[in-house]
Amino acid sequence: MEGIVTITLIKRDGKLINNGELDKVTSDNYVQTLKEGQKVEATYEIITESKTNAQLRKVNQCARILARETGASFEDMKKEIKKEAGFYDEATKTYKSHRNMSKEDLNACIKAALEIGEGLDCRLL
Repeated sequence: MEGIVTITLIKRDGKLINNGELDKVTSDNYVQTLKEGQKVEATYEIITESKTNAQLRKVNQCARILARETGASFEDMKKEIKKEAGFYDEATKTYKSHRNMSKEDLNACIKAALEIGEGLDCRLL
């Protein structure tokens, strides 16, 4: 499994639990794809109102997987994701930088990457 999963956890009664049903389903589906004994790495980050490092990592990981699947370069695939998400300005022929994107913008890029992956029959989650 090369895919990555991002879920939101919330602290309740001294424990981290899934923030909602979608996060629970996503987590459960991911666990089902793992082989017995397979290890995964987890990084926890406090959510702020701005973009998160987890979002940036996810966009980049998706771009790497898609680039490998298509033979495109990593940079070209990042551009394709941005274009699909609506962050390409045809008039100026420029792409919006990830560092200038909001949390919502990065979510749109993640969604675009997933859609590109679906079109290629490439599972990113």
